[in-house]
Amino acid sequence: DLRKVNQTTPSVAIRVFSKLFNAKLNILNVDKLQRASDPDALRELEHLKEIFSDIDYEFHFIEHENFPEALQQFIHDKDMQMVILLPKKYSWFESLFHKSQTKVMAYHSHVPLLALHMA
Repeated sequence: DLRKVNQTTPSVAIRVFSKLFNAKLNILNVDKLQRASDPDALRELEHLKEIFSDIDYEFHFIEHENFPEALQQFIHDKDMQMVILLPKKYSWFESLFHKSQTKVMAYHSHVPLLALHMA
């Protein structure tokens, strides 16, 4: 989610993993509405560029209605070896009705998943 990335991205943990495994970081944003050119999103992308300036990274944007399907296709297309997910925080009430995309991915993914809660 390209909102408040400075406050919500567990950048230290992600950078440690990337450096530890000498891995390229592929940052994926899946959105039902293509907002990659939105001024707010562009500002948040600049923040991400600063956060991850010391590691090898690449941004990807996919417009898709179904997050798990989009992510599975991305994993396949890019031959990903591991995925780090950043589950969104929901209020107690919202969590009663929200279907966790992280849980869906955990059941259906063929690569290791690491869920890091937002900072």
